Amino acid sequence: AVNPFKFFPIYNPKYVSMYQNKRLGDLPPHIFAVADAAYHSMLRQKQNQCIVISGESGSGKTESTNL
Repeated sequence: AVNPFKFFPIYNPKYVSMYQNKRLGDLPPHIFAVADAAYHSMLRQKQNQCIVISGESGSGKTESTNL
């Protein structure tokens, strides 16, 4: 996660499509990779998925959850 008050081009539709349908680990780590893996796991297993976002105060948990 990064400062939510500064624009970074790594959180845009281009990156969403870049990480869609890729195996976790095929590309550099990104929050969209984790989300896509959880989504496809949910479809395959037909069970709810949960992503735990943890960290110290100020580490970007809220921003990651919003993305």
